[in-house]
Amino acid sequence: MQQSNNKVVVLTTESQTAEQEYVLSYQDEVIGGFKGVAAVIPTAIDITEKSQQEVVGNQVTVKAQVTVGEGQSKAGIPVTFNIVNNYGDNSTGTLNQPIVAEANTDENGVATYTYTRYAQTSQQIASSDEVQAYATGKASVRSFAKVYWASIKPLAVTALTEGNSVNNGAKKQYKVKAALYHTEGYTSAFTENGQVYPAGNYVNIAFKENVDVTPDKAVKTVDVIDANGRNLSYPAQYTTSLGDQNGTVKVVKIPVDKNGEAIFTLTGKDAEVTPIVFVDNKENPQNATGNRGRFNATELFAEAPKLTIGKIQNLQLESIGTEYAAAYIGSLNSNVSTYTYENAAGEKLYRDAAGNLAVLAAGGTLPANATFISQNSPLRAGEIVPAGFTQKNVNTTVTVPDFNAHFSATKSVHTYYNIPNGDAASKQLADALVNTGGRDYKAVLKDENGKLAPTGTQVRVSVEIGSGVKTNSGPVYLVDKNSNSIHRLTTNAFDADKVVVNLATDAKGEVAFTLIGGKDAYATPTVFTETGDKAGLDKNDLQQVGGIAYFGDAIVQSATLTVDGKDAQTVSVGDLAAFSYQTVDQNNKHYDTYNQANLRVTFQFTSTFAGAEVYAASSVVDGKLVAGAQPIGYINMGSSNTAPFDIPAVNGKATVYVKATRGTTVTATAGANTPALPQGLTASAVFNLSNNEGVQPGVPVTGKVIATDLTNNRLLLLLSDGVTVRDVDYSGSNTQFFVQGSRNSVTETTFVDATKNMVAGVNNLLGKEVTFTLAKDSTPTKVENSGVDSAIQFKDGAKIHLTNTNAVYNFATPTAPRGVVGTATEKVDIYVNADNITVKNADVIGTITVGGQGSNANDQDQKTVRTFTADNVTLDGNAYVYTASKQTFNLVNGSNFARVHLANAEKVNIENSTIGELILKTTGAEITGTNGTINAITTAPNVVAPIPTGTVNAPNPTSETLASVVTTSADTVTLTFATGSNLTNNDISVTDGTTSGTVSTSGDTAVVTFAAPVAGKTLFVAVTQNGVTKEYSVVVNSTVGSTGTVTRKY
Repeated sequence: MQQSNNKVVVLTTESQTAEQEYVLSYQDEVIGGFKGVAAVIPTAIDITEKSQQEVVGNQVTVKAQVTVGEGQSKAGIPVTFNIVNNYGDNSTGTLNQPIVAEANTDENGVATYTYTRYAQTSQQIASSDEVQAYATGKASVRSFAKVYWASIKPLAVTALTEGNSVNNGAKKQYKVKAALYHTEGYTSAFTENGQVYPAGNYVNIAFKENVDVTPDKAVKTVDVIDANGRNLSYPAQYTTSLGDQNGTVKVVKIPVDKNGEAIFTLTGKDAEVTPIVFVDNKENPQNATGNRGRFNATELFAEAPKLTIGKIQNLQLESIGTEYAAAYIGSLNSNVSTYTYENAAGEKLYRDAAGNLAVLAAGGTLPANATFISQNSPLRAGEIVPAGFTQKNVNTTVTVPDFNAHFSATKSVHTYYNIPNGDAASKQLADALVNTGGRDYKAVLKDENGKLAPTGTQVRVSVEIGSGVKTNSGPVYLVDKNSNSIHRLTTNAFDADKVVVNLATDAKGEVAFTLIGGKDAYATPTVFTETGDKAGLDKNDLQQVGGIAYFGDAIVQSATLTVDGKDAQTVSVGDLAAFSYQTVDQNNKHYDTYNQANLRVTFQFTSTFAGAEVYAASSVVDGKLVAGAQPIGYINMGSSNTAPFDIPAVNGKATVYVKATRGTTVTATAGANTPALPQGLTASAVFNLSNNEGVQPGVPVTGKVIATDLTNNRLLLLLSDGVTVRDVDYSGSNTQFFVQGSRNSVTETTFVDATKNMVAGVNNLLGKEVTFTLAKDSTPTKVENSGVDSAIQFKDGAKIHLTNTNAVYNFATPTAPRGVVGTATEKVDIYVNADNITVKNADVIGTITVGGQGSNANDQDQKTVRTFTADNVTLDGNAYVYTASKQTFNLVNGSNFARVHLANAEKVNIENSTIGELILKTTGAEITGTNGTINAITTAPNVVAPIPTGTVNAPNPTSETLASVVTTSADTVTLTFATGSNLTNNDISVTDGTTSGTVSTSGDTAVVTFAAPVAGKTLFVAVTQNGVTKEYSVVVNSTVGSTGTVTRKY
C-alpha cells in the first residue's frame, strides 16, 4: 500500500525510464498507464527555503533540490513531503491534519509541492508546520524546514522612510509587526551582553552580514536603537562560537507591545547591513530547536532590504567670476555726494505716492511711499523745479550698505518677503544689492544615483573670514538667493573666525549665495553636508572648498542688456517687457561708479511683424502701467522711421518698457554715451499671441476648457499655472477627436454635441481637462477630452488675449448660465485685439480692454478692432475702450459693466443692459440703445458728453466728482465737489486708513474733521451717488491753506 494513500497499491517493476509512457494490462485488457520515474537514488536533498511564513488560507510552496551522482539524470525522481502541524497554544490546530505528498523532480532536480492551511483560532494566534522532504526510495536522505501560519503575516518588518541609503550619522527607522504567540516571552527581567531587559515579549535583531562570520569580517559601525532611544550596539554571531551565544557574541533584542508591534532604528557610518528580525526557537517554548541566541535557518524571520550608510551624496561647488571682487561702495568712498532741492524757507521738493511733485514744509514728515528729489530719485523729463528752489549738495559718510540697517546686536539675518500689491521679495533683494559687489557661488547636491536633492534639503556653508585692515575692517555678508535673505557674518572682518550658515536647496537641488565684504577683507566658503560623526564641519563631512574672494576696488567697464532680467524673454501679447541697460563690475554685479547726471543710454528698436509702444520707467509701477500713462514713442513694423530713445541712467541703470498687442519679436540695441562702456549690446523679446501661435507643433498642451467657439472651431484652455490661456484652433479635415481616454477617435459632431446642446456629463467640454496637440509633419491635430472635471482655477494676473476675427466665445456651462472668470482676489484681464469679437455668458472679475492702449495713430491695433459685443456678461471692474470706429461698443442681453472708460470718440450701444459709470475722456462719443441704463456719466475736463438716443436712461453728466482738497487746519480738510453734486453727509466717507473723519456738507463742499492731525497724510475718499461709488486717494498738503492732490481710484 502507498504510504500517502491507503487506496493505492504499489506495484514493483523493473527499472523504468524517466518520463517514458507505460501501459498497465490485466488479462490482456488495458486498465491504465503511467509515466516512468527514474530509478536514480539521490545522494542528498535540500529544502531550498528553510523558513517560510504565510497567512492562513493562502498557498505556500515548498521546494526540494536533489543531488545525484555524476552523469545521472535529475528528472523524475520521486520526493515525499511529510508535513506535520505543531499547533502549540492553538487549540484548534488538530484540525490541520498531517500531510504526506509525493512529487517528482523536474529537469533541474527540483520537486515542488503547494498547499495551504485553513484551521485557525480567532485573532492572530500562531501555529507552524514542520516540513520534511526525503527521497521516496531512500527515506534517510532528507531535509527539514518550517512554515509559520497566522491570521496575519506572522512576522513583518517595514521601513518607515523611503530609500535604502542614508548619510553617515543619519537614522533609518523600521517597524516590526508580529502575530500573537510568535514572539519570545519573558516573565522576569534578564540580561544579555550587559543590557538589562525587563519582562515582556521580544524579537531579535540580526545583520545578515554578521551571521556566521569571523570576528574581523563583522560590521561593527552600525548600531541598533530601540524605541526608548537606548543604544543596543550591533548584533553578531561568529564562527568562533558555534554553540549557544555567550558573552562575547552580540545578542540584540527589542520589546514588542501588546499589539505585537515595535520600532527600531539603525544608525552608523560607512557600512552596508541587511536587517533581519527573528524569533529565537530556543526562547519560544513550542519551537525549541537550534541554539539559543543564534539565528538559525528554520526560525521565523523577516528581512528588510540592504541599507547603505555612507557619504551617499555628491556635492559640486562652482566659484563664479574672479577672486578679485568689488567691495561694497561704502568702503571705497567714505564721502558720497548727493543733493536735494530746497528753498529759503527750508521746504524740500519730493515726489508723492502718485508720482507728482510736492513740497514738504520745513521739519515736516515725508508721507508714506514718497521720496525726496535727489540723486537716487532725479527729476523726470519735462518736470520743472518750482520758483525759489535750488539744488543743494549734501556730503554723507557711508561705510556699510543700506541694508545693514536691518541688523542689530541680536539680529544677524534679514529676509525679504513679497509685498501684497507691491514688489516681490527677489526684486527687493536685487535693489538692495546695487553697488555691493561680491562674488557668487553655486552648489549642487545629488544622491549616489545622480538624483537631485529634494527642495529644502539642508546644505551648510562655513565661511573663513579675514582682513588686511586691523581696525574698522567692516562687516562681511552672505546673501542666500534661494530664501531672499542676507546674513551678516561679522561686524569686523579682522577679528572674525569661521562662521557657519544653514542654507536649503531649491527645486534644482542647488544653493546659490554671494559673499560681500568691505575693501581689503577676504573670505573663503566651504560648502558641506553633515555626513560626519560630529556636529559642524569635520573631516568626515561631504564638503567642497570654494575659491577665495578678495574684496577691493570696483572695476566698472562693462554692462548688460537684459529683458526682464534675462538675455532673451518670451512675453505674452499685451504684457510689458522691461529692457534694461545696467553697468556691472568685474563679477557682473550691478555697480555704478559713474556720475549719473552724465550717463545716458541710447536704445534703438526693431520689430518684425507688428508695431509696439515704448514707455518710460516712470510710467510703470509694480510691472503695470500707471493710470493715464502715455508712450514716449513707437516702434514701427520693420523698424522703418523708428527714432532712437535717449534714456538717463539711475544707479547705472536705464530702463524702458515695450508693449506689443500683436505677435512680434522686438529687438533692442543699446549703448552708453561713455566710451569705456559697451556699445551695441542686444536683447530680444518675443511677444506671443495666446492661441495656436503660442503652441509648439507636436507638443501636447493640457488645460481646463473655460470657453468655446464651436462655430469657428476654437477652445480657450486655462493652463495649470492658472495664469496662461491658450486659444486653440481644432479646425482641419484631419483633426482627430477622443473622449474619456479612449484610443478610438470619434467624429467632431460626437465630440462637441454635448457642449453645443448644453447637455451635462463627461462629454461636455466646459470645465473639463482637455489635451490639445497641434499637427506636426504627417501627424494630425489631436483634441482629447478626458471627461474629468479640471481642478485648475484662475490665479491673479491671468490674461486672456482674444485675437481671432469674428470669434464668439461662450463661457456658459450646463450648470452655470454665466461662467465665472476670476474672483475678488484672483482677477483676470481680457484683451480684445481683433475685430467683431463677441464674449457671451460670463461673470468677469477684472478688466476688459478693447483695442490698443496707445492714443497715437501709429498704433496699428486701433485700426483692426472696430466692433466688440458683450452678450449676457457682467463685469466687476473696468472696461477700457480704445477704438474709435463708431462701429459700436455693444452691451446686450442683460450685460452689466461696473465702469466703462472711453478713451476715444466711440459709439456705445446698450440693449437691455446696464453701465454703472461711463467715463468719457474725449468729446464726440455717441450713446444709443434700447432699454439701456447708465447710472453715472463722468467727463474729463472740457469734454462734452453726448445726449443719449433711443431708450437709454442716464443722468446728466458731471465732471469728476471730487475736484480739490484744501488743508483747513492740522486736523481738518475741505473737499470741493463738481458743481451741482448736491451730496449729503451720508454720501461721503473719508478715512486715513484706520480712523474715519466727521463729514459736514454745505452745497458742493464738505468739511472733514479728524481727531488727530492729518496734514501731510494720505486720505481715502468714497463718494456714492445713484448707486455708483467713486473712490479717491487724497494727499493732504502739510501747509495750512494749501491745496493737496486728488487721484481717482478705479
